[in-house]
Amino acid sequence: MAPTSNIALIGRHAVETIDMGGGSAQVNPPYQASVADGLTALLGEAVIVTDGVEVRSRQVPARATFVTDPETGEPGTHVWVYADDDTPLEHKHLPGALALVGFDDNYPAPVGRVVLRARLAATGQIELGVVGTGNWTVRNGAELTRFEVLSSSTGLGQDMLAPPARSEVVTVTGSGLVEVENRLLSADPDSPLGNVGTVGLIARSPRPTRTRRSRLLWNRRPTPMSRWSSSG
Repeated sequence: MAPTSNIALIGRHAVETIDMGGGSAQVNPPYQASVADGLTALLGEAVIVTDGVEVRSRQVPARATFVTDPETGEPGTHVWVYADDDTPLEHKHLPGALALVGFDDNYPAPVGRVVLRARLAATGQIELGVVGTGNWTVRNGAELTRFEVLSSSTGLGQDMLAPPARSEVVTVTGSGLVEVENRLLSADPDSPLGNVGTVGLIARSPRPTRTRRSRLLWNRRPTPMSRWSSSG
């Protein structure tokens, strides 16, 4: 390819690249990059990205470039893992916004609750939500929202490979700090997979604007969503 060539990337997969599977195909990589981020880092303004037509229903976690770990300042999120009795089991930096917990973790007790916290790269209108079954609490500044995400599949395997998700366009203000907490829906306590869960944070601009390194052409309006019931 000639150095003066331009590249057009069409479709949301270019920006929100699904770079791994679910369940046993999921890993916690040291870093993640979308197709758009990788090519733009190499070629700069020669890369043009357009949203295209939304053809998938699977929602994806926040891109590492859109979230910052408030504890370390690194791209990604920070995760706290607790036992059923709220005993702390672990906290660490995540290079992305999705964690598989309770599976081959070698924790001294089953996982009962998981918290993900991040500072967003933008404020204002943001599509904010969660990935995974459980009893969720979403904190957006002073706003607190609670809801339950139930399985829509026939078993744990499908929930791990394509976990259910829920999101809505909300207004994020201030420092852009958000937090999602999942009280896992425990299965059979005698099962080795009884407290396994996928925990993810959805956060993205519903109508992305021009970035510093590439030209983004977004034409699709976000799909209207029903309001969550809130308590707090």
